Amino acid sequence: MSAPGNDKIKEQLKRILDSDDFRRSERLSGFLKYVVEQTIEGKANNITGYSIGIDVFKKPKDFDSDLDSSVRVEAVRLRKALALYYHEIGKNDPIIIKVPRGGYQPVFLKQTPESNPLSHQKEKISFRSKMFLLAGIIALLAVLAYAMPLLLQKFSYKEPKNPVVAIGAFTFAGTDTQSKQQTDLVYMLNNKLSHFRSLTNIVIDPGIKDHKISYDYLLEGTISQTDSDIIVNARLLDAGQDALVWTYSQKFQNKPEKSDQDWMDDASTMIVSAIASTHGVIDTLELEKYSNGQSKHNQSYQCLLTFRAYDNNKTPKKHKQARQCLEKLVEHYPDNSIAWAYLSWIYGDEARFNFNPRAGAPTAKERALDAGLKAVETNQRDARAHMYLASAALLSNNLDLMERHIKISIDLNPYDSDILASASWKYGRIGKWELNKKYALEALHLNPSPPKWYHGNLFNYYYEVGDYDKAQFHALLNYQKDEFFSRISLIAVDTHTDLPEARKLAKETKEKFPDILNHLDKFLAVWNLNPDWQQKLSTDLKKAGLDFPPPEK
Repeated sequence: MSAPGNDKIKEQLKRILDSDDFRRSERLSGFLKYVVEQTIEGKANNITGYSIGIDVFKKPKDFDSDLDSSVRVEAVRLRKALALYYHEIGKNDPIIIKVPRGGYQPVFLKQTPESNPLSHQKEKISFRSKMFLLAGIIALLAVLAYAMPLLLQKFSYKEPKNPVVAIGAFTFAGTDTQSKQQTDLVYMLNNKLSHFRSLTNIVIDPGIKDHKISYDYLLEGTISQTDSDIIVNARLLDAGQDALVWTYSQKFQNKPEKSDQDWMDDASTMIVSAIASTHGVIDTLELEKYSNGQSKHNQSYQCLLTFRAYDNNKTPKKHKQARQCLEKLVEHYPDNSIAWAYLSWIYGDEARFNFNPRAGAPTAKERALDAGLKAVETNQRDARAHMYLASAALLSNNLDLMERHIKISIDLNPYDSDILASASWKYGRIGKWELNKKYALEALHLNPSPPKWYHGNLFNYYYEVGDYDKAQFHALLNYQKDEFFSRISLIAVDTHTDLPEARKLAKETKEKFPDILNHLDKFLAVWNLNPDWQQKLSTDLKKAGLDFPPPEK
């Protein structure tokens, strides 16, 4: 795709700056105008956090962009504003202007009918960026999934079969010591993959070329060593499509005082978490195949993917579809632990969001707890089952049960970023802020390009301790215009950093969520917010003009 000319870029810049959102924000307009004009004048290399702070935001000469996060926060705002612009009024514009993550230099692309406005750039990208792009398309895949609803009355139930991951050779050139490294790394990968009950993992003998073992994905790689470094390269292949779907490369320091176990533990943890976690590579690929009608797995397994599609993009219609499917699945296979766990979350969302409510007893909370208990009873080694039970326990305000099963879940699988993020969220709800922060940071370490809600956990922490710059940064990354809590989080922190913006967003929220705001007491009663945190939120939201009740005495 050829780059557009400077005149066309200037015309596109004017279109964007003339749009309502940019006309109302001098900071966003100034930021975008500066980086675009510097780039088309051939001065892109001069664009830094410091130059933007000085030239656009009129910071003092001793401004330190490493200590002051204001430019990074505005960059997040700018990326969000551009995404919204191209999603709405700019979707047919001839030129796309983007400011990719990791820097402030814009890129310019010609828009074609086949272009995806969320991901146009075809450039060499890092492992972390690839993971971000994979996570970023999940919402789109979820929409496609709903367009292909399961025909429940024709559902042919067979026991769900997990995708099979084969671990092949990690080749190298070297000595017997390196041979042991290869064997030990494969052992660690196999051991850590076994913690994920949503997959089946095997080790294949690389010396047998025509083995008859059937698998869906093949994980293999290389190890190389210099005097100063050990380099691990890994790749994942989709066996069905004979395609490379993911790569990983990491350099570790080769220090005599460190054992091989250190770098192998780090490498195997990052590889396994990236491919096997919820929202990870395999999860994303399986959902994409299902959405496109290409899944080779049976319909019972596709039923589990129906839940994943719902969980990535929640609507009442998808909730009903997933509930019907899962209820039929556990009727046929009452020993399927993960189906019970997913059903527990579905019942919980019936209470949390009032999705497709059922009258009478047992209540949604009671059904969520009962399904969570059945998930654990059917497989006490399933870490996700314990975490879903912990969620149901929080919903029922049984905090001892919640904490007990959080700990069991993490002990069973400390490599699943989703489990760690879920633990963080729950600890924040009960005011255990250091545990909230600890598990939020661990989750982001394992999954540096996560779902948006991971950042909501760190917003909760930094907002509670009064670090509003960091709280705003994570609130922006957590922001979803159709999600109520992410909106009020951004409003609350903006009252400390940008009160006019907070009031503007509060006004939009009143118009968008009248039903929730008219029954807010009932809505909040389900969420068990920490009282001190809710009091702080109530005070700040009232500054923005949003009536948010304090906790009951």
